[in-house]
Amino acid sequence: MNSNICGVYSRTVVSQMLEAQRAGFLSTGMVTASRLICRVLPLDNLCKPFLDDFRQLAQAVLPPHLGADVAATTWALEFKARNTNTLKKEAVLEVLDAIIPKGHHKVNLNDPAKCILVEVQPSWCGLSVVENWARLKKYNLHALTTPEDNKTKVSNTVFEEVKKPEEPNAKAEARPE
Repeated sequence: MNSNICGVYSRTVVSQMLEAQRAGFLSTGMVTASRLICRVLPLDNLCKPFLDDFRQLAQAVLPPHLGADVAATTWALEFKARNTNTLKKEAVLEVLDAIIPKGHHKVNLNDPAKCILVEVQPSWCGLSVVENWARLKKYNLHALTTPEDNKTKVSNTVFEEVKKPEEPNAKAEARPE
């Protein structure tokens, strides 16, 4: 199943939404108040959560992004399975290794140009290839709109609040002889 509606993919809409949030935050410095949404994961393609179905879907979806005729790039896999054991991460990696040409595209876990999202639920499996995964903070809205200086201030205050154990007073412990 493909979520392409009128030529627009959910990965494009979500990426544009997060880019707009990031640009608004960088220009104003104000944190957006969104308590009902934390992370938005666009899943453009769905299938049943079984290995054969996933293999067919991956063979149809991945070549335009990570095929032999595409310019060399870096990629990573973001896999999450919830309440199911029908599709394991190792099996997904084997399918990806069979589809993605060896030596042409390289794996980069820290800052990939393209990230393959695989979400597995008991009744469905979602697959999408997204860009700017690291720059958009793994599509996490709260991480994207939190000031960097606040992150360091919070971590420093946590360390400052932890008190060192008091050293015993040498004079008080000295016993008269």
